[in-house]
Amino acid sequence: MAYDPSDFDQDTNLDLAIPPISSVDWDKDEDVIKYAFDTFETLEDEATSRRDWQRDNLCRYKGFYSQYEPVVGGAGKLNSGVQRNKWPRIVINHTRDLVDKKVAKSTKVKVTSDVLPTNDEGADKIASQVAKKVLTTVDYAHDAEGMRARLARRAIIFGEAYEGVFWDEDAGDVDPDYVTKTKKGEDIPELDERDQPVMDADGNITYVSILPRVGDVRRRLIENDDILLIPGPRPSLDSVPGCIIKEYIHVFELRAKYPDLASKIEASNDLSRFNVNTLEDTVMKDHVLVLHFYFKTSRLLPKGLYFSVCHDTLLEEVQPNPIPYSRLLDNCETGNLPFSRITDIDIEGSLHGWSSMHDLNTIQNQYDKITSLISRNIFLFCHPKWIVPRGGASYTQLANGSFIVESSGPFQPTLATYTAVTQEVFAYWEALEAKMEKIFSIFQISRGESPTGARSASQLMIYDEQEEESRLPFRKKLEHHVTSIDSKTLAIISHKYDDDDGRLIQIVGENKDWLIEPFEVEDLRKDYVIRVRPINGLPEAKYPRIRTLIELQQMSAASPEGPLMSRDEFLEAIDYGQHEKFISYGRMAVLTAQAENELLLKGDDIDPSQRYEELITHWRTHAKLFQGFGFRKLPKEWQENAKKHMLGTEMQMYVHAADNPTFKAQLFGLTSFPMFYEQPPIVGPSMGMPDTATPPAPMGAPQQSKPQGPPPASPSPMLQPEGA
Repeated sequence: MAYDPSDFDQDTNLDLAIPPISSVDWDKDEDVIKYAFDTFETLEDEATSRRDWQRDNLCRYKGFYSQYEPVVGGAGKLNSGVQRNKWPRIVINHTRDLVDKKVAKSTKVKVTSDVLPTNDEGADKIASQVAKKVLTTVDYAHDAEGMRARLARRAIIFGEAYEGVFWDEDAGDVDPDYVTKTKKGEDIPELDERDQPVMDADGNITYVSILPRVGDVRRRLIENDDILLIPGPRPSLDSVPGCIIKEYIHVFELRAKYPDLASKIEASNDLSRFNVNTLEDTVMKDHVLVLHFYFKTSRLLPKGLYFSVCHDTLLEEVQPNPIPYSRLLDNCETGNLPFSRITDIDIEGSLHGWSSMHDLNTIQNQYDKITSLISRNIFLFCHPKWIVPRGGASYTQLANGSFIVESSGPFQPTLATYTAVTQEVFAYWEALEAKMEKIFSIFQISRGESPTGARSASQLMIYDEQEEESRLPFRKKLEHHVTSIDSKTLAIISHKYDDDDGRLIQIVGENKDWLIEPFEVEDLRKDYVIRVRPINGLPEAKYPRIRTLIELQQMSAASPEGPLMSRDEFLEAIDYGQHEKFISYGRMAVLTAQAENELLLKGDDIDPSQRYEELITHWRTHAKLFQGFGFRKLPKEWQENAKKHMLGTEMQMYVHAADNPTFKAQLFGLTSFPMFYEQPPIVGPSMGMPDTATPPAPMGAPQQSKPQGPPPASPSPMLQPEGA
C-alpha cells in the first residue's frame, strides 16, 4: 500500500479548528456536548491515514499481506470464501522475529524508580521508603514488567504506545464497613440504594446489586485507536492541552452505572470497532461509545478539567481533573493527563511517533517473493525430464530403474536435469535477511550466539556493552515512562487512599520473602520527586556479574585492608544471600537493625536491645543513624528516644564483653565506641601478656569471673557480620 508523505505530517493548522476548552461555557451542557463531538470528529478524520499504515504494520507482523492473497505460513487465510487463483506466497516472518528480539533487547535491563523526599529530614526519608513500597505493590498487582514488554512491542509496530492510569471506584477490596456490618447482621441502607432496576437492550427490567468497594488505581494499555491527542500550538507532546479516550460499554452496564440517565442512554446501531483478528471493522451490537475528555492543569485551568459524553448526553459534569496536580508531575510531559506514551522513532515537527518496523516491510516483501520463487522453481524444474522423439520410446520403459530403453527415433532418449535455483538467488536471499537485521540492530549476541572470533568471557562482555549502547535511546524512553507512570500513580493514590480502607503493602522483601504490613496514608502525601534508580557498574547478565564479583573479591583479599566485601555482602551481591541456607545471623541482624532505625526516625518506641542479639552489628547500623544530618532536624524527643536505645545497646555490649574475650577484642575496632554510655574504657590486653583485667560492670550488673589467657584472634573478614 502506497502512502503520500503528507499523510505522516502533523497538521499544524489542526489546532486552529479546535477552540480552547476554556472558551466554552461549562454551565451550558449543550455547548459542552457540541464542543465534544466537533473536536472528536475533527481528530477522527485526522487519524485516518495514520491508522491505515499502523494496521498495515500489524498485518505484516501477523504474517500476511491481504485477505485476497493466499499465503503459506504466517497467519494463514483471513477469508476462506475469497476465490484465490494465485500461486501461494510463502511467508518467512523475519519481521515478527526481529520485533520480538528488539523487545527482549530493549527490556533486558529492568528499569526501577526511586521515591525521594525534597528535603533531608529523616522522617521524610522513611516515609519515602513507604511510598516506594506502596508503588511496588501496585506494580505487582498490574504485572508492570510484562506490561512494559507489551508496551515496547506496540511502540515498535505502531510507532507509539500508551499506558493509562485511572481511578476505578469498582476495584479494590469490599468496603470494610460493609464487611463489618454484614458479619454483625446490621442493616445497610447504602446497599439497599444500590439495588436498582436496569433495562437491558430488549427492554426487560433486571435488578442488580453492586457491592461497595474502596476503589483502587488501574493501569492499563490504551489501544492506539482509542486515544486522540488534542494538538497544541506546537507539534510536541508537552504542548498537548488534553486528550480524548474512547470506551465501548454495553448499554446495560452503562444504564446500571448512570441510573438517573438511563432513559437517555441508547445503543448505537452503526457503532463499529477495528478487529485485530480479521483486520476489519466489526459491528458492536448493543454498545455505546463513551468519550472521556481530560485537560491538564494550566494557567487558565488551575485544576485541569474532565467530563464524559455519549450521544447527546453529558454523563459526567465538567469537574476538576481526577489526577490532582503536584510537584510530582513537574517532569511529566503530559502533566496530569491520565496516560504516558513511548515512541519508537521521533520525527521532528510531528506530534506522533514513527515505526521502525515500517522500514522492514519492503525488504520483507522482497524476501517473501524470493522465497516463493525458489519454492516454485524447485517444484517446476527439480524433477528430471526425459527428452525423446515423438513415438520413439515406450513411456512405461522410462522409469527410475535399471531397464533397457528401446528407441526407434533419430536420437537416443536423454535424461535432462536443470539448475532450479542459482547461487546468486541464495546470495540475494541472505543479503536481504542481513539488511533486515542491520536495520533493527539485531546481532549475533542479540540472539544468544557468540560473535565470530569471540574466545573469552571478556570479549563477550565487551560485545554486550556495545549492545547496551545500541539500545540506549529506547531505554531512556522507558526510564522516562516509568517515572511518569509512577508519578501519576502516586498522585492518585495519595489523594484517594484512606487509612480506614485497610490496605496493606504486599511486596517481596529483602530475603525474597513476602512482606505484608500496614502503612499510613499520610506517608504518601508528602512532597516527593521520582527519579530512575541509577544502574551500578556491574554487568546485568547473571554469569558475567558473578564472575566479576568473584574476581573483585579474590583480588581484594590479598590487600592489607582485607576483602572488599564481607561474607554476607558477597552472598547478597551474587543473589545467594536470599537463600535461607546462606542467610547468616549477621545478615538477619542488619535487617532487624535497619527496621529499628526506620521506627526511631518516626519517633516510635522500640524494645531495648537483648543479650542474644548481634550487638556489634546493631551498634554499627544504629551509629549510621546519628551520623546523618537529618537526625539533627528530628524533634528533640525523638532524638532522645534514639539515644536511649543506643545507650541500652552499649550497656549490653559492656556486659557481654565482661565474659567473652572474642567479643571484647572486636570492641577495640569500634573507634567511636561508646557513644553515650559513660564508663571507664575497657582495658586492652598487653603485648604477649594474658588479659587479667576485668572491665567495670555497669550499675546493677552482677560481677562475673574473667577467663584467663589472651583473646583469640578475630575471625576472617569474610566471616564477620555485615559492616564489620
